[in-house]
Formats: sequence, structure tokens, C-alpha cells
Amino acid sequence: MKKTLKILTLASALTFSTLTSCNEKTPEITANSDAFFSLNEEKTGFTLTKCPTPDLETYEVPSTYQGLPVIGIKKTAFNGMKKLKTLIIPDSVSFIDKGILLPVAGTIKEVTTPFIGQSKDDKEGYLGQFFGISNSVGKIKLVYMLKN
Repeated sequence: MKKTLKILTLASALTFSTLTSCNEKTPEITANSDAFFSLNEEKTGFTLTKCPTPDLETYEVPSTYQGLPVIGIKKTAFNGMKKLKTLIIPDSVSFIDKGILLPVAGTIKEVTTPFIGQSKDDKEGYLGQFFGISNSVGKIKLVYMLKN
């Protein structure tokens, strides 16, 4: 099965290469920013800027939007979400602004995330960054808050 898939993929690549070399147009991406998602400059992915449904108790950030991956979450994404208890962040997200959970600090109970910190490459990341805490004193305060 795997060998057949590889051959099929190679055949598809050759067909695509032949079509593009014959000056046939490839479909253009028609994705656009809106009030909830912002398209990046490269037009390769979206950033969640505001949750489309603020009254939810559980919100799962979509992995794609308008056919492109959701790659980031802005600090403003959860403003006004007074009931949010559970947040699920997909693997497609590669960066998260510091402080995204600050607006829901009084209600959030569970977060599923592909990484801790501001990006997948953040080797110094810690949970406090989601609440806007940016120093070692803040880390101690967060541990205290979570225990009490």
C-alpha cells in the first residue's frame, strides 16, 4: 500500500509539473481577513483575533479557516468570553500571544495545547505566559494561585 501511494504521489507531482509548465494557471487563494481571523502577509495562514461565538463554555480553535491553517492566536482572541471553561488549541497553531487567557482567568478550567510558551520553538516557555506573566516572580505567583 505504501509503495503504491508513493508511486501515485510521484505520478501526481509529474502531472502537476507538466500542467504548470504548459502555462496553465493554478488556482489562486481567495482567503481574506475578517472580524475574527487575520490572514498573514504571506497568505499562508490565519491568526485568531476574536472568538466568533463569545457565549461558549468550550471553544475549539479550528485547525483551518477558509482552506488555510490557523497558525496563531492573538491576545484579544478571548476578550468578552465570560463563560469559557475549556479551550482546545490544535497542532496547526505555532504561536500564541502572551496573555491570551488573562480575559478568562476567572472561568478557565482546562486548556489543551500543542506547546507551552509563545511558540513551538520556545524552549523557555511556561504556563504563566498564557496569563501574561513574564518573569520568575510571576511563575511563583501562578503556582500559588493554582494551588489555592
